[in-house]
Amino acid sequence: MNLYNIVAKLEGNKKTEEEIVLELKKIMDSSKNKNIIYKINDCLFHKGYSYQFEVRSVAKLQFNNSDYYNIVSNATKSKQKTNELLSYISEVDDFRLTLNAMNFIKIKNLVALGLFDDTIYYIRDNLNDSLYEFYMKLFKVENSELSFFKRELEDWFKNIGLRWLECNYMQFRMDMEYLLFTILKNKNDYLKLNTIKVAFSICPREYLINGDKLYYNKNIHKSLISYLALIDKEEIKRMKDKYNQIIDKLDDTGYKLLYNML
Repeated sequence: MNLYNIVAKLEGNKKTEEEIVLELKKIMDSSKNKNIIYKINDCLFHKGYSYQFEVRSVAKLQFNNSDYYNIVSNATKSKQKTNELLSYISEVDDFRLTLNAMNFIKIKNLVALGLFDDTIYYIRDNLNDSLYEFYMKLFKVENSELSFFKRELEDWFKNIGLRWLECNYMQFRMDMEYLLFTILKNKNDYLKLNTIKVAFSICPREYLINGDKLYYNKNIHKSLISYLALIDKEEIKRMKDKYNQIIDKLDDTGYKLLYNML
């Protein structure tokens, strides 16, 4: 089913926006594919319509700091703990937590679990990367030859709570994640990255707290501008150029606020 062709035909028949939305709702209600709502919303966005269907929430595992950090503490050293972490973030099903947890998942452990194939050169050459680093490096211009592999990886991410990456709005969010990734030069820089995420409500504070330990700078207002200045300037320009024409159509999130601040 090509939603774009359906909308184009309705437009050709002089249907109003309201009538087009109602027709798409009929398709959504009759479809057995529970994920079609995201494809419809993406179609409406690309066709320039303001309407978006509200996504119904589903019951998930409640996030618990102590449970999460107990699993995370040894996840990089153990394929069993890595598997436990994968199961946990899948059940919580929040892409923001998944992005955080990806820092504690080593590619070599995914290979050991049989989830990744180390005969693929990009995997073989980056076994010691975290999954977050491994993914973010694919957003570099020089990695365009790996675009097919990136799509395959993003399809796998659906298993661990990171979905809808085929949609424009999620690719924008991941591009903003990549800009934040350019800050990272050593382990101490994760504090700076996390502080920006908290400042823009990109990541909930509770995901970055372990007992009395904060994994972000509590003096957010004093440090934010200096941390933002660390983002790669050339990559900022590239992303600005990429989204300049459509930024106003994207949903209002912390990622959009970050884009407008840069």
